[in-house]
Amino acid sequence: MAAVAMSLRDLHVATSDAVACRRWLRRQGLLSMQMQCGWCGSVMEERPYSHSKDGIVWCCPSRDCRATSSIRKRLFFERSHLPLDKLLDLTSLWCLDVSNKDIEQQVCVTC
Repeated sequence: MAAVAMSLRDLHVATSDAVACRRWLRRQGLLSMQMQCGWCGSVMEERPYSHSKDGIVWCCPSRDCRATSSIRKRLFFERSHLPLDKLLDLTSLWCLDVSNKDIEQQVCVTC
């Protein structure tokens, strides 16, 4: 599939909230569509979880298991503590060869 050029403005609109951002990342193959439980093998479900940096986790539906996993598991941004939308902004600006100082100001990492 050929890459489609997208302006930063279009990217911001397409990823305007957490749900839209996850949806866009999934369409791009950057976030898993589903997760299999490492303990029991069941297909996990997304569930809200306020203690997660993303507000959502993969949860095993098996009553005997109930394992949870980050939606970022096995992804290149798994260890980051930044919200997904900020990570996407940072990555986009980095790809455009914007200086680190300007990226920090634009993404407001220290805010």
